Amino acid sequence: MKKVINPRLMLIVSMTIFGTLGIFVRNIPVSSGELALYRAILAALLIAVYLIITKQRISFTKIKKEVPLLLLSGIAMGVNWILLFEAYKYTTVSLATLSYYFAPVIVTVVCPVLFHERLTGKQILCFIMSTIGLVMITGIGDIGSGSDFIGILLSNPKLIMKYYFLKEICLFKDEQCLNIYKSILFNEGAKYASEKAKDGFNFSKESEEMLKNELLQCKQELHDTVLALSHSQKEQEVKSESYQHASDRILALETENKELQQKLTELTQELSKQKADADMGLQQCKAQAELTMERALFKKEREMQELLRQADKENARLEVLLEQAREQLKKENIDKDEQ
Repeated sequence: MKKVINPRLMLIVSMTIFGTLGIFVRNIPVSSGELALYRAILAALLIAVYLIITKQRISFTKIKKEVPLLLLSGIAMGVNWILLFEAYKYTTVSLATLSYYFAPVIVTVVCPVLFHERLTGKQILCFIMSTIGLVMITGIGDIGSGSDFIGILLSNPKLIMKYYFLKEICLFKDEQCLNIYKSILFNEGAKYASEKAKDGFNFSKESEEMLKNELLQCKQELHDTVLALSHSQKEQEVKSESYQHASDRILALETENKELQQKLTELTQELSKQKADADMGLQQCKAQAELTMERALFKKEREMQELLRQADKENARLEVLLEQAREQLKKENIDKDEQ
């Protein structure tokens, strides 16, 4: 017959182990992320050993559909551990643990919004009682004025944890803004917080060390800024000289271009003038040639006419001579006939 372990004993042992977790976390000089990683690895190994000893097997076919939800829940659990371990560093173990176990109360309030569940009167009563109990344990119930309430809020580990993780996820892109936020949180919290709230957190020491570190950091940043500015000024001077040299070169090229354009314009005008003169000379030569040709033709025509007149005169003279020769011949014939 299989022996069954008393569930109450198991619950007491598990709560005892979890209750002493904060003591170990606060005394281990390791970051919260590494602690969460080591815890997850150790838990996985112990669960594997337990499954081997008890000869239990996990059916992956049954959980195949739930793998995305299991991965998401694992990520949420890891983030939850990191937040809790960071809370241990900034506040007491008891206050961090109580705040941690206040999560189911917050889930009860959020369920009507996310899952549209209806709160019962018993749930509302439990929420009010648990909230009052948390307020009384954390010391807010002993405050006498509003300033103490502000101090408690500023010294609340959730706020401290909030600005720490804002830095971790780089929402504060500017380190100077983060330092201002830290100085307001610590210094103003020290002014308004009650002595009971100050016991869990040393504001003055943290503030002094923080301010010294910030001063050194500011000096280093100022030195780096001055060096960067000097380097930038030198680069600017070199760029200015290069720009001035380029501007002078461009101005000289523009002047040379204007001179070349002016010379080109003058040459174009001169070429046009020479072309016009050549056209005019050509026309004049053509007109002179035509006039000379007309004169030569006229002269030649006159010479031909003169020759023609001379030929007519010579023809008339020859006709007269021919007529005389004919008369002489006729006369000789008559004389011959008479003889």
